[in-house]
This record gives sequence, C-alpha cells and structure tokens, in this order.
Amino acid sequence: MLVTIMESVPSLLKGKDYFSPVLKILMTVMRLIPFDIDSEWLQPTFVSILEDEEEDNITFGKRELNRLLMCAAECDKDLGLNLIGSILMECLSNEADWRYKYSGLMAASGIGEYIEEPSKLSALIPVLTAHTTHPHPKVRYSAVDCIGQLAYDYEEDFSNLYHEVLVPALIAVLSDSVPRIQRTGCVALQSVVSGMERADGYVAVVMTKVEEVLKSAEPFVQESGVSLIGAVAEAAPEVFKANYYEPIMPFLMRVLEQCKEYKYKRLRGHVIECIAEIASAIGKDAFRRFTEPVIKMLYDIQENELESQDPQKMFLLSAWQRLCSLLKEELVPYIESLVPSLLKLASSVPGVRTAEAKTEITAGDEIILLSLIHICRCRRIERCRSRGS
Repeated sequence: MLVTIMESVPSLLKGKDYFSPVLKILMTVMRLIPFDIDSEWLQPTFVSILEDEEEDNITFGKRELNRLLMCAAECDKDLGLNLIGSILMECLSNEADWRYKYSGLMAASGIGEYIEEPSKLSALIPVLTAHTTHPHPKVRYSAVDCIGQLAYDYEEDFSNLYHEVLVPALIAVLSDSVPRIQRTGCVALQSVVSGMERADGYVAVVMTKVEEVLKSAEPFVQESGVSLIGAVAEAAPEVFKANYYEPIMPFLMRVLEQCKEYKYKRLRGHVIECIAEIASAIGKDAFRRFTEPVIKMLYDIQENELESQDPQKMFLLSAWQRLCSLLKEELVPYIESLVPSLLKLASSVPGVRTAEAKTEITAGDEIILLSLIHICRCRRIERCRSRGS
C-alpha cells in the first residue's frame, strides 16, 4: 500500500526522505524467513529442484523493492543506487544473523532494472565476489545469484567491464559443496561469458572446470554445465573448435544414447540445445562430420522417445531452428521425413500452434518452417533441372 501511494504521487516525494523508512520495512519483511536451512535446500531432489521457488517474503520484498527504487529513480536518477547502497552495507555489516546478508544481496540482484549504467556498480563487484566464499551457503548462493542476474540484465556492458574479477570467482564457485550453488554458479558464469566481447582467454580454465561439473551425480547440475559449454562455444568459437569440439561431441552424443530415464529428460534437452549451439558457432563445414548422426538422432528422439509432457520438446524446436538456419540445403536428403515429424512435434507443444489450426505460430517456429519451405523449394528446383537435362 505504501509503495502504491508513493508511485501514484511521485511529484510530492521530491526533496523528502520517505524512501528510507519504507525501504527498511521491506528489508525487515525479507528477513522474516526460517533461520535454519531445510535439508532439501542443501541436497534437493530432481523433483524439488524443478518446483523450487524463492521464499514468499523474498519474492514479495524484491518485487516491492524494485517498484520503490524505480519510483526513487524518477525523483533522482542516483537516488535508487544510493538507497540500495546504504541499506546493503547496513545488511552486510551484520555478522550475527545470516539473513541480513542474504536479504541484502537478494535485494541487490534487481538493481539492473533502475540503474542504467553498470559502471556505477564498481564498488559493489568486490563485495559480491567476496561473499561467494562466505561460510553460510545461503549467503554464497545469494551473492552468486546476484552476479548472474546483473550479468543477464546488463549483458555485454557488465561482462566486458568486470569479467577479470567475476570469471575467476565464479569458476571457484563451481567447486562448491552445495549442488544448488554449483548450478547457480554455472548459470551466472554462462551469463558473464555470453556477454563478453572476447572470451578466448578463459576457455581452457572454464572447460577444465566444466569437466568436473559433468561428473556430478546431480543431473540438474550437469544441465547447467552443458549449457555453459554451449555459451563457451559461442563466445570463443575458434578456440573451442580447435581444442574442444572433437572431444566433447562424442560425450554429448553418448548422453543422448545412454541417459534414457525420466530424471535425465532436461539434461538431454540441454545437450540437444548445446549441440545446436556448437554447430552454429563452429560452422557447417567443421560440423559436417556429425551432421548426419545428429540429424538422425534428433529425428529418432522426436519420433520414438517423447512423452506427452516432455521437456525435450522445446529444446528440440530451438535446436532445429538453429540447424535449419545453418545447414539449409544440406537438409534436403532428410526433408521428406523431417517436415512431417517437425509439424507433429510443433503441434504437440503447448502454446505452439500450427497453420492447420488457423492460428499463429511463434516466431521461432516460423523460422523453422520458413527454412524448411526454402529447402523444399531448392529441392524442387533441383528436380526440375534434372528433368530438363
């Protein structure tokens, strides 16, 4: 209610400090969470990690905090940063109760929505990296999550400014004893690497650490590791192609061949996505050795291995979009079986409608279908030419 009132009359707030008291109330609300950590948070099951959500108080506090600070930014563009900076330092100074640091860092993760220039965050970065090694797992988690969110929000501007500090810190996080923090570290590192103008210098150290992650017994950690491989391939294609493409592809193919249980469905989906990202990154000439086995494997998965509610479906559609854009006419030999299979797949995904239903399809699926139409036309032209000769 207080935030709604402040949003409705921002002109009355200029020159008056109504923001600090409301901000302190919100931070108090965010700290109203259990002191003891649930054992399932530390060692989540396959099911619980998929259903995982932040604490209600944290979710509410972050949402209202973002509204409040955006309102403050309208009054003074630097006010939002000053407010969150002061409250964050106050929270981080409390060593007795981990919930202070946790709530402060979770609150800081949303500042990308109202602070336009990432260069203004230079004082925050060492604070975040220092807390990635904090003794309490939820404090570590919140620091890593904050880095990942900022990297995602600011993209290349953030990564290019701070990668020299962030990448080493996040690589260390991948060795964390808590699987959830490992997973969040992979996601954060993926966001940082994806935003870098040049990631060549980090490929060796990241890939070495990813190999350790892939040995984890937790599929949800392996998923994030596989996604990180795709990000590295796209961020440093020449280095990846020269040193890692040949060894990693057989491993990815084996995952699709051998990991058939339901708990591996999302991992398989991430592998499918990763293969398509690698193909796009290194180019069709370098990928040609694996073109036929990959196409046949993806086709076999979508024809024979999918369940009605299967997380692999969206990954398959995304992968075909990339492969169609890359391979173009090289898909001609597979068209007759591939087009019906893809239409069948698209029609089975909630929210994706085919032309037969007389409704719109998504932009991504449009690209797939248009690419296939182009390939079909090329094939018809070839047939006409062959008949003419």
